[in-house]
Amino acid sequence: MLPRTPLPVPILPPLTIGKISRELKEISKMENTGIIIPKSITIFNPLYLKLAGPKNSLYEGEIFDLKFRFFPDYPQRAPLVTFVPPLIPVHKHIYSNGHICLSSLYKDGWSQTLKGKKINSNIFRACTDILNMLSKSKEKIKPSNDFRYSMLASDDPSESDWSFTDPSP
Repeated sequence: MLPRTPLPVPILPPLTIGKISRELKEISKMENTGIIIPKSITIFNPLYLKLAGPKNSLYEGEIFDLKFRFFPDYPQRAPLVTFVPPLIPVHKHIYSNGHICLSSLYKDGWSQTLKGKKINSNIFRACTDILNMLSKSKEKIKPSNDFRYSMLASDDPSESDWSFTDPSP
């Protein structure tokens, strides 16, 4: 297997940085979201957050690292959202390389508009979709093709040919 080349990190325009900053500020005002924002964030790309396992779930008491890689045209284009090893939940839709098979994180399921939502934050929505997926899990099991996929997949999860069979959260 050839070594992987890390994905380039795009430089974000001030408008995009402002949008991300406003979203994080809005999330930080909320309580009991399960989203842990580091106290001092100076770099938004990539953005690292922590997710607390949902209460009354198989993941309660666990903390996971989540990485967002944004593009200059965010929120029109979905960020790449992955878990960061080694703190990756064991779940049938989460791979050992951190990739998440969840339709709302990719082009066809991503929505840049959040009209009628209580909080106008795509970061919040992505995190809560992941937390909802974890909270519904009945067992901790890796995807059946985890080893092969994790070894061969591109570093960009949006390049994967996902097959979304479970309903989105």
